[in-house]
Amino acid sequence: MLAFKGNYEEIVLFYIITLALAAWIAYPYILSGGPQAPGGDQPSTAGVFFVEILVATAVFLAIIKLFPWLFKWTILGLEILFLFVSVFILLADISAAAGLVAGILAVVVRLVYGNNELVQNVSTALIVGITIAIVAAGLSPVVTLLLLVILAVYDYVSVFVTKHMVTLAKAVAGPGAKVGHGEKHLLGAGDVAIPGMFAISLARASLLASVLASIGTVLGLLFTTWLARRWKRVLPALPSIGFVELALATLGLII
Repeated sequence: MLAFKGNYEEIVLFYIITLALAAWIAYPYILSGGPQAPGGDQPSTAGVFFVEILVATAVFLAIIKLFPWLFKWTILGLEILFLFVSVFILLADISAAAGLVAGILAVVVRLVYGNNELVQNVSTALIVGITIAIVAAGLSPVVTLLLLVILAVYDYVSVFVTKHMVTLAKAVAGPGAKVGHGEKHLLGAGDVAIPGMFAISLARASLLASVLASIGTVLGLLFTTWLARRWKRVLPALPSIGFVELALATLGLII
């Protein structure tokens, strides 16, 4: 489970950087009429993504319960893999060799400066931003909208009802960390990726709506951080981010 770490201002900054990276990569492909992925316009695809997320979550929770010492290394191993692949993809159009070298360098930096919060956040931004671009470019806005709605409901349930998302957040934060307290906070990668996918994919219908939706995700995050400061507790980010995003996306489609 990847996450942005730091104070609220740092998290919002990396959120914006991640969305900007995704837009920079995906917009030229989408606006030039690039085709969607096979099944990218089928509503059932949202269901497939949701099931995959549930399975991955169940696996992580099982590792935390049965092999807590293994969780940190599992997450680090997955991050290193995705970081290498993401950087390689980013530079592969320039040169496969450049992508390979840059990917290896990115992994080395991440490992050498493993405890540096800035390095961790940059790694997360690269992985999530490139993932948003690739996935959103292959899906229709209808599919990403369904996924956003489904996961917003799931986020609410997993934080306030089952509370298993809080368990995951504490495992990511590390032993002794108080999630939702103090000056350091977490924002899960999914809270960036899911709204980002909808915002970017919306460019197939309207560039204005896509841009406004992106702005809406940032405003929704700012609202969430305001509530978290006021209530001093862990909150699900997707419902409020998604609500503001959908409001501005609708405005963009109407104009």
